[in-house]
Amino acid sequence: MQLNNATWLFVKPHDNFHPSESFWTSLFVLYLLSKKRKTIPTYCFLSDGRTWEFREVGHFRLSEPIEFFDVIVEGKVSSETFDAEPPMEVTSLAPDIIIKAGKKAYIIEAKTTGRHAIGEYQLRTYRKLCSWLVSIGWKPELLFLISAGHEKNSDWELLRFRNAPEQSGKEERLPHKILLWEKVLEVVSESGGDLAAILDRVDFRKHRMLDQVGPVELAGKC
Repeated sequence: MQLNNATWLFVKPHDNFHPSESFWTSLFVLYLLSKKRKTIPTYCFLSDGRTWEFREVGHFRLSEPIEFFDVIVEGKVSSETFDAEPPMEVTSLAPDIIIKAGKKAYIIEAKTTGRHAIGEYQLRTYRKLCSWLVSIGWKPELLFLISAGHEKNSDWELLRFRNAPEQSGKEERLPHKILLWEKVLEVVSESGGDLAAILDRVDFRKHRMLDQVGPVELAGKC
């Protein structure tokens, strides 16, 4: 039985005719608003140019109950978002998902088919957003929701964790936290109810959408 990643699902039924990124993002958000949400592992991406690996670095779980209006999908950052005037450079951002849980702010950038890259400018702007949030008393957490089969190699280069600065004077950064769509869809499919039934319609288990992601599936040769 062939093992497929989530990108395989995202381009069904045809490469140029399939559900939008917003569809899958909204499905995830509805799951987060449900009472059945579970812990989802987070990963960092490592590569030395010859081999690659997704290494588990933590977990994503909302620590506090959230209400309907605590979650914004594709809303532009403005003075109303966090009750403060943001720097001009971050007002161009419209994160796929913003979740406010107490003073914790989850910023999630989602990618499905790989048609649109994250890009260095957007990544840098997200870092500025997080720095600004810290300065006004929030605890931001930036996550990238992406498939193990994401087709934009430039994005993997941006998200790749470097253990040390590559150039003198560069600050060392923590790993970019990655939520794998494969794990997200697995958790949703096991949650029961209407959202799980949606995935049942695409025969989720039959196609083994990395339903048990392990070391073999999360590492390989470039």
